[in-house]
Amino acid sequence: MGRGRLKLDEKQINKLVEMVKRGVKAEDIEKELGISHYTLYAYLRRLGIYRKGKRYLKPPNIKVIDSEAKKGYIAGIFDGEGTIHVDLKRGKAQITIYNSSEELMKWLMDNVGGSTYRIREEEYKKLGYKPSYHWQLHRITNVYLFLKQIYPYVIVKKQKVKEIIELLEKTYPKLRYL
Repeated sequence: MGRGRLKLDEKQINKLVEMVKRGVKAEDIEKELGISHYTLYAYLRRLGIYRKGKRYLKPPNIKVIDSEAKKGYIAGIFDGEGTIHVDLKRGKAQITIYNSSEELMKWLMDNVGGSTYRIREEEYKKLGYKPSYHWQLHRITNVYLFLKQIYPYVIVKKQKVKEIIELLEKTYPKLRYL
């Protein structure tokens, strides 16, 4: 039996892309659009969001930052305490923010997503330092969307952020649709 035609119209495809941008789970997208898991991933592959092999992209799972003030605040934190790591050979990217405030790390998780870790508490206590935390954001799609959201507000790392956005768009051209 041959492959059938995909069954979403332009309006539904736009809704799919918007749901992926918001970080809606695959199961919820399937239920909302009335499509199977295979149809969803066929569209994600067609849109360049999901690929097999070296250039595999998982759908993003971060939140859209909902206010300009929050974008500016997060950009300031990133400017002062953040790092970016991109490994195109492995198809991985990561943003990390280090800080001694557990409350700030929880706030980042609530407003952006990602994960928070406590670092070497015993070693820090022996040296007389406060415990340190780091917030991390993984996946190329997450890093790309995060950087696109905060780019207008970044000052110190603006050129680096611009270069990474351009590099990711060049390597994964369909990221622009996110």
